[in-house]
Amino acid sequence: MLIDKLYKLSPCPIYENNLMFFGGDYNEDKLCIRISGGWAEDNDRIVVLAHEVGHAFCHKNKCKCFDIKHGMLCEFHANLFALTWLYKQHDTEALYVCIKHIISQSRKLNHSMGHARAAKCLLRTKLWKKCLDYVFGKQTQLVFDWSK
Repeated sequence: MLIDKLYKLSPCPIYENNLMFFGGDYNEDKLCIRISGGWAEDNDRIVVLAHEVGHAFCHKNKCKCFDIKHGMLCEFHANLFALTWLYKQHDTEALYVCIKHIISQSRKLNHSMGHARAAKCLLRTKLWKKCLDYVFGKQTQLVFDWSK
């Protein structure tokens, strides 16, 4: 199961609890990931956790996005990690949910400007096209222009 793989992959402890918000976060001071309990869909939980594991790996590997505290770059790296990892797992449903999350972020629907800018940058990558092709088939780019 993907959630179990993420728990094993994570470079830090993961705690599920009732956060004041619905989602998750990486706490660089306590070196842990917190994720909301009570998800309606496992794939939403998987996508959020993959994103937070991406933050944890950036911090562990001393990525420049943590050195400069650049919100957009941190979010870009976390989304890139989540999208790459889910693509490699060959799980169409979870990858589809990740695509929906990133599109939502790019449209600033309940997300910060850093999340929105990061998502818009990701929409222009080759990885994004590969993921769309994998989930929707090669016809996707003809029907949708996701970069707007």
